[in-house]
Amino acid sequence: NLITLHQRKYDKLVIFKKTMLEKMFPKDGESVPEIRFAGFTDPWEQRKLGDVADIKTGPFGTLLHAEDYVDDGIPIVTTEHFKTGALPKDKEGIPQVSEEDAKRLEQYRAKEGDILFSRVGSVDANAQVFAGQDGWLFSGRVLRARPDLTLVSSAYLHYELETEEVKSSVISRAVGGTMASINTEILFQTPIFIPAKMTEQNKIGSTCARLDSLITLHQRKLELLQNIKKSLLDKMFA
Repeated sequence: NLITLHQRKYDKLVIFKKTMLEKMFPKDGESVPEIRFAGFTDPWEQRKLGDVADIKTGPFGTLLHAEDYVDDGIPIVTTEHFKTGALPKDKEGIPQVSEEDAKRLEQYRAKEGDILFSRVGSVDANAQVFAGQDGWLFSGRVLRARPDLTLVSSAYLHYELETEEVKSSVISRAVGGTMASINTEILFQTPIFIPAKMTEQNKIGSTCARLDSLITLHQRKLELLQNIKKSLLDKMFA
């Protein structure tokens, strides 16, 4: 019963977030969202992602090889690590390279506030880089967007890039047959809408971030309960 309860709460929050993303950002053909915070009436500006963020692709395969990996070093994230829309909280289970190799690949280090994109496969997946992942490397299967923070909030941009409108735009322009892929130019040309006032951007970003925190909380409770049940089944039966 507890597992079912938390599963329902989790599912409801996921649906609620999806609905909020649809209503808090302009839909296709619109220039303002369906709902806004009180006090904001200024029109939103349409821009290209490349106008507000520096976009860079990860290192080519010749710069990094599997034999370069070490047991304890600087993590190098690839598309598999943020398919859920969030980067791992710690480096456990992530390939790592030595400090020496990390210095050699300095230009491919992520900074807090960056947004990482999947360059191949799930090309609509992106994740925001937080303080705990500052300095991590990103692989050649990743594109990095570094927002100009005088123009756009990192959190706001991350959540706008999660909307169905932007995801559909990226997917529709992807290239490749068996596996979709995007490049710096495709990402550069991605159309986005930005509120003129940074205060409005911050309110949208913080609201969506709180929803993500609630979703993560219920997901952890659900996983904990599932693990407890599994452990009890192991111990209560021969």
